[in-house]
Amino acid sequence: MWGEVACFHPSLKPHFLTSSDEEMELGRINVYTGSSSPLLIIAPHGHPQDDLNTELLALALVKETGAAAVINNQKYCKPKRSPLRIQDLAIENPRDPNCQILTVRQESALKCGIPVDLNKWPDARRAAPDFFYPLMILSEFQNTCTSKLAIFIHGIADAGKSGLRNPDFVLGAGYELSFKAVALESGNTTARESVIHFFLEELKKIHINQAPAWVEEGLPGYAATHKVRMPWVFKTCGSRPVKIDAIQLEIRHKGLREPENIPRTAADLARVFCRTAELFSNAG
Repeated sequence: MWGEVACFHPSLKPHFLTSSDEEMELGRINVYTGSSSPLLIIAPHGHPQDDLNTELLALALVKETGAAAVINNQKYCKPKRSPLRIQDLAIENPRDPNCQILTVRQESALKCGIPVDLNKWPDARRAAPDFFYPLMILSEFQNTCTSKLAIFIHGIADAGKSGLRNPDFVLGAGYELSFKAVALESGNTTARESVIHFFLEELKKIHINQAPAWVEEGLPGYAATHKVRMPWVFKTCGSRPVKIDAIQLEIRHKGLREPENIPRTAADLARVFCRTAELFSNAG
């Protein structure tokens, strides 16, 4: 199953772990192969310049749930103002990559990370084979007669551009809230309606500082509406359809993603993830 990835150039090989007791490596894509868990946890923006501490939260969730996971631990960063284009970083052959491109990537990594947005699956497929291939392999490997639940862990700022406080959690499943009914009717979402509804209700049971969590869905800019966004990858890529409900979960920083709060946040979210997976993984 992993033979092709094992033959990648050393700079493009992910770091594989079979147990949550094993620690991640910095500056690598870390892949927890999991067991029979129906959960798949992905942290695409685990870089200090991006969604702060999401890689640590993803690791804590692996420890809580035993899920399989693909975690970007400070290797790739969002392009933002980088002069590099995706074609400057593209890897045509992960086994024998172009030396000039490897040099460009290494120089960028030493400065601030390799500028590839791993929440865009076409970009990840072209320029981050150590992230993209394990994700697709895990989704195919887990595609048995049951359905699976994939959660993409993201960070939302504590306040929006207007200065107003942002929600604690925002669920994205391929639609903006005002278009939810149309999207569900046409099947144009990344998760089933029943999964979305249950997941939202479970999130609302979380309490933060003794108050119910503020939960939103389909918030513009955080809804994964564009088909290039990573939650769509299971419907768009691969040789055959994969039975996976994919959810993009935005988590605010204050009270949730600080290092001292990550264990509690992971425990709370683990209950949501596991309850949802247990209820729907056998209801393909």
